[in-house]
Amino acid sequence: MDFDAAPREDSQDVRRSQLERARARLDVVAMCMDRREFGSWMEDDALDAITMYSDASPVVGTELEGMLIDYIVGWGCIERCCLGVF
Repeated sequence: MDFDAAPREDSQDVRRSQLERARARLDVVAMCMDRREFGSWMEDDALDAITMYSDASPVVGTELEGMLIDYIVGWGCIERCCLGVF
């Protein structure tokens, strides 16, 4: 079978700078939402424990760090937050 594909238009592709700017905005919004949720837990005195795990590995020219945070909430729920810093 031979299908004729529509020609691809490169002008519609998103530029890398636009993606990086959108990523920064997404990170800020996600942190604000986490902060609100964490604040509501603090107001309700619902947090039983917070456990943090962190590890870093050096790579040529870049330091990679990852962090895992477990929030143990009073009603037996464990919330996990994964962070990666490059």
